[in-house]
Amino acid sequence: MSHRPASRSRQLVVVVTLIIVVAVIAPIFLCSYVSMLGVKSMTSGCEPTALKELETAGSFTLPPSAKNLKSGCFGMQGWDGYAEFEMLPADLDAFVASTKLNAPLTHNEAPKAFALATPASQAKSYLHGRFDSYVPKSDITYYQELLVDTSDPSTYLVYLAFGGG
Repeated sequence: MSHRPASRSRQLVVVVTLIIVVAVIAPIFLCSYVSMLGVKSMTSGCEPTALKELETAGSFTLPPSAKNLKSGCFGMQGWDGYAEFEMLPADLDAFVASTKLNAPLTHNEAPKAFALATPASQAKSYLHGRFDSYVPKSDITYYQELLVDTSDPSTYLVYLAFGGG
């Protein structure tokens, strides 16, 4: 008879633990699943339709010839963003001047941003630049990293990663 109350207590602890675990873990998996489906996240911003938001967050100005823009911003503690687009080579200097990067860009230097590693590995030739800022005592950081695929001399593919915290 003494085993039944302990058994019920143990069952109650197991049920409560499972409820807590499901309540905490399920939203994480749901968000990941929704994100994989390409459904717009509630925490995203800087969409291609919100050009001023993108340009302000990324501290750059899109060149006049920019087309096929893909972009987004995301984050909770700190944030990151990206922009990918095609542009005419004639717009490169003005575009770089609109960023925080210091010209000149370097040839085929490996990028730090993980998001730029794949485009760099697939490009026959590219230009690269990075800007990092850190404000001591405030822990405010900002970075901007640019990779320009110059493999096709008639159209450059631009990959820009930026963020801070």
